[in-house]
Amino acid sequence: MIQTHIPAPTAPASATAFARALRAAGFAGAIDLDHASRAAMATDNSVYQLEPDLIVAPKEAGDVEILMRAAAEPAFADLPVTARGGGTGTNGQSLNRGVIINFQRFMTRILEVNAAEGWVDVEPGIVLDELNAAIADTGLFFAPDTSTANRCTIGGMVSTDASGKGSRIYGKTSDNVLGLDLVLDAGRRLSSLSPTPDWAAPMLGEIATACDDGRAALIAHTPRISRRFTGYDLERARPALDQLEWWRLLLGAEGTLGLVTRIRLKLTPKPRHKRLVVVAFSRFADALAAGAPLLAHAPLAMEIMDDWVQRLAREAGLMDGLPPAIRGTADDSISYLFVEFAGADANALEGAVVRLQDAAARLPGAIGTYC
Repeated sequence: MIQTHIPAPTAPASATAFARALRAAGFAGAIDLDHASRAAMATDNSVYQLEPDLIVAPKEAGDVEILMRAAAEPAFADLPVTARGGGTGTNGQSLNRGVIINFQRFMTRILEVNAAEGWVDVEPGIVLDELNAAIADTGLFFAPDTSTANRCTIGGMVSTDASGKGSRIYGKTSDNVLGLDLVLDAGRRLSSLSPTPDWAAPMLGEIATACDDGRAALIAHTPRISRRFTGYDLERARPALDQLEWWRLLLGAEGTLGLVTRIRLKLTPKPRHKRLVVVAFSRFADALAAGAPLLAHAPLAMEIMDDWVQRLAREAGLMDGLPPAIRGTADDSISYLFVEFAGADANALEGAVVRLQDAAARLPGAIGTYC
């Protein structure tokens, strides 16, 4: 039998040259050109696949400045630079040719915690669940609760303005960020947490003008809903003609405006009590219609389960804890709303649960509730 060796694809010469330039400039992080490393960064949580030319993992903010200075050299003008966190995006945001910056490998530190003032400074590669576990003894937490909390990074949450369960009460990521440090082209550093350098004044003036020019059209054509959009938030970046919160443009910009190296997060007191109410409906349409009236009771979160998923869960034994009256039989097409409450006062929480159960019982198609 003839065996044929098929060599793995090699990185382009421009990527190899860029790697050498980084080392020569004092870059202390990891640089990976091998095919296995590049293939590992070719996919994320989307359906797309795009293999980069080079993977770099900075060890701290100084490495990011070195990287951006090197990228500004004319020889590397056509080499894309893309930040990556946990790779949990569903739209391929962290996939690209050129250079992928893996923040999750080294830049995962908590830089400062101020429990008295309710904030924490972190590097962009720290995972949400790991952050909250590390500050648990303060009684505070970073509130946006994504479904990928055990693997998504804070930097990725900033880039996509992530929300998640509880965001209708606590707000999404942009409602819980207080400032950040940014590295721009040629390694220029700009921080909203420090005095503005002289070189940045003309640039910030141009940004203010751009916000003024586009703000009215953005407000007029953007739905007034909490999740809204991923993009440049001209509205909140320019709250008044004498104010410019430029760093808010980074929240939802998907890494297109620069590389974030430090993020100050607002922390929220952890609720002492939680309650979950299960509301069963005979039709999925009735469960959907019930969402709006039940939101009037100000729950922390609300999730829906249609009859198809309910059947799979029941067959797997996951619904056995529910009373028979709302669990149904194999022939029943039951849908559920799961309504969660949270708060510091157990009595107030109990009152909210009772009021919601009373209201739910009067809704069309309601079978019963359980908590």
